[in-house]
Amino acid sequence: MPMLTINEGAGVLKLSRWTVAAMLESGQLPGVIIRSGRRKKVWRISEQALQKWIETREQETKKLIQGERALKAVGS
Repeated sequence: MPMLTINEGAGVLKLSRWTVAAMLESGQLPGVIIRSGRRKKVWRISEQALQKWIETREQETKKLIQGERALKAVGS
């Protein structure tokens, strides 16, 4: 199972490494702590889990857009 570093995950998502680190820390993005030291945690992101997360976000976005369109249609 290929694993990505924070920098590699940030590259895939086109986000800053700081944003990806914050998303991992908050649990918004799936990841695994490989090592935890005094100053920092070493995170890895499964390529498979990241792909599934992206697909889920795409589905949620479509539902959100469809819901907004339905509300606009009712309000017209």
